[in-house]
Amino acid sequence: MMRKKHFAILAVLSTFALFPYLSAPAHAQGTYQWSMVAQATPDECYQGDANNGLSAAQIAANNSSFSAHYPAGLSASDIASCVSSGFLPKINQAYVWGLTMNGANLWFGTVANTLCLVEDGYYATVPSPSQNSSWVCDAKENQMEDFKPPRLFVYNSATNGLTDLTSRVLAGGGAALLTKTVGIRSAGNYGGVVFFAGLTQAANKATPVAMYAFNAATQQYIGSYLFDGSDANHPYYNDIRQWHVINGQLFTGVGKPSAGVGGGAMLRWTGTLAAPFSFVEVGHMQGEPAYFVAHTDGHMYVTTWGRAGKQYGMSLYMSPILNQSTGLDPADADNWTEVWNLNNYEVEPSAIQVGGAIESFNGYLYFGTMQVPGTPLIAFATLYPSGTINTTTELDTYRAISIFRTQGYDSTLQPTPSVELLYGSTTLPKYDSATDTWSTVPNNMGATPTYGAAGFGNLFNNYTWSMSVFQKQLYIGTMDWSFLASNGNESSSIPAAIRSIAPNFYGADLWTFADSSSAATAVSITGLGNYTSYGIRTMVNDNKNLWIGMANPHEPALRHRQLPRRLEVD
Repeated sequence: MMRKKHFAILAVLSTFALFPYLSAPAHAQGTYQWSMVAQATPDECYQGDANNGLSAAQIAANNSSFSAHYPAGLSASDIASCVSSGFLPKINQAYVWGLTMNGANLWFGTVANTLCLVEDGYYATVPSPSQNSSWVCDAKENQMEDFKPPRLFVYNSATNGLTDLTSRVLAGGGAALLTKTVGIRSAGNYGGVVFFAGLTQAANKATPVAMYAFNAATQQYIGSYLFDGSDANHPYYNDIRQWHVINGQLFTGVGKPSAGVGGGAMLRWTGTLAAPFSFVEVGHMQGEPAYFVAHTDGHMYVTTWGRAGKQYGMSLYMSPILNQSTGLDPADADNWTEVWNLNNYEVEPSAIQVGGAIESFNGYLYFGTMQVPGTPLIAFATLYPSGTINTTTELDTYRAISIFRTQGYDSTLQPTPSVELLYGSTTLPKYDSATDTWSTVPNNMGATPTYGAAGFGNLFNNYTWSMSVFQKQLYIGTMDWSFLASNGNESSSIPAAIRSIAPNFYGADLWTFADSSSAATAVSITGLGNYTSYGIRTMVNDNKNLWIGMANPHEPALRHRQLPRRLEVD
């Protein structure tokens, strides 16, 4: 399905040009089919937000409704009773945040009300309650309303059976930790153990990482572990996003703040099925690892979320050469090299972009950027305290995703290959604090994108959220915030010219590179058939199917949210 071209004449706002984003993309050759294999269901009878004049007792009823039905959710009779009472059967679980595959089994964990949690905490101010036709947030008067604990599942692709594992954690001694866990942000498996890991609410330190382990064969819960810095055996880690098996070893990346600033570490698993929670640090970097991959040059590469003390934005780190036995050892931890950072391309420091997905494909490393809308304004206010913040500032600090590639940085590659800009901007807006004005200047690479405009030509693609090599092609999944741009309270601050084109882009994008000598083509630009699904958050494959975990925080309850999807190629 192709979008219609938008032929309206649109104004150019400040230095921000809309013209690269008006054409429908080329679509991939061949036939693609996808089917939904699991879907989130209502888990709360919601009586409304605080703006509707609810009493304290009614607001409490929302929370008690969720708690009374957690983790199973509402039954058919519960839903009927909720509707007959004039209330909304609300769905809280929003993303497949962590996803891993072991044999025929897909293990995944969720996060609830993600959009609200971002609004509640990411921007340093808690917004007023809001409710519209697509989502509801109620944090200001009732902060526990938006936070809900996650759920854990295993789906058997051979039998199409879905098993809810949440009750096994609750019954197995993990209830106290799980009910404080802000989503299962990652999942991985090796050596007969399946790990789920996510962030937790804590009074003394921000979001310490909690891990949950299962026996892969029996699907029984083993136990949990909290990395809160309470002693030498529980170092403080504050984020975790990915796991990969490399050279026969399981690795994961964690946030490791030091002296109050950001930082990160790569961990190698040294545990067993009987004692799973054992890791050694094999990489240190001045930025939180976001995504990582092993490359054909024998190194591991990591994209990061910023780098403390140097600049806002992403860096690309390279590990020492991987050895044959363990891949990396503790002696390698301080020998990682920052080989590239966003300043090599970006001209404006306040236009924050962090590290996106990375993959090794046909001898190249492909990697992309991510930007949370609105966060550049926070950076702008910090960097330029007397600068003017208005619509111009918002647009000129905004960046759709850029896609880069390089052959790598191993010393045996002579000369060292450069980074190629595949999708991006030849010129970028730059701020002059002396005159409080913006101008357009060439990007710091002096490069013209090989294939096209930033965002794959979609202004609203703001996260390079997932990558996977499947059947000799590279697939890239995005977050697309176009639905947010024209719905709800957030849309009021967005210029009319932007809102007017947003409906043409609704839904997350899935793109594919068939080879390393041609442009990417679109597989789907409508959220795999559900345009309210704004992100392709996770991907794994079994060489027959590409399994995709969707991100969808939207209501109405019974129509929108979707969990894994299976992509089949004919």
